[in-house]
Amino acid sequence: MLKALKNQLVLLAVQEQERFVAEVERRCHPPNAADTAAALRELIVAMPDLIAQIRAWAGDPRIPRHEKQLQGFLLTYLYHPTDFLPESNWGLFGYLDDAYLVGQIYLGTLRTMIDSPSSLPNVKEFEAAVPPWLQSARQVIPAEAAKIDLLLSELRAGNVGEPERTQD
Repeated sequence: MLKALKNQLVLLAVQEQERFVAEVERRCHPPNAADTAAALRELIVAMPDLIAQIRAWAGDPRIPRHEKQLQGFLLTYLYHPTDFLPESNWGLFGYLDDAYLVGQIYLGTLRTMIDSPSSLPNVKEFEAAVPPWLQSARQVIPAEAAKIDLLLSELRAGNVGEPERTQD
């Protein structure tokens, strides 16, 4: 299933490149919108790989229980029919909020490791790339990123009620 998602995202990244760059430019007017859009496309296309890695870590005893619970929340969230940026309305751009959440959970797992996070398998591939990708996402979808960050903060604090989500 993740392989199919990866293939779909790669295809969308090619098909919707102009639309994606235009939306990035519209939202934040960066002087390097094409570079920002390219980084965000990389994040979106890497999302299935990050999800696979998060799933692979689920049984690792070095990962704290609360982080495993967030990983479970992530998988549930991704299957929920409503979203901050619905793909049905936004195409490839609609995956950006999902990719941001996946990246935040990925980094959260690395930060809460009892041992060195570099001892986890396959960390080197994304460890350096994810933080700048997330920073770019915060510039382009600041309101959605803030809502996701608040949601994660509340979940980490133990407030696990049903998240409030909107469908644009």
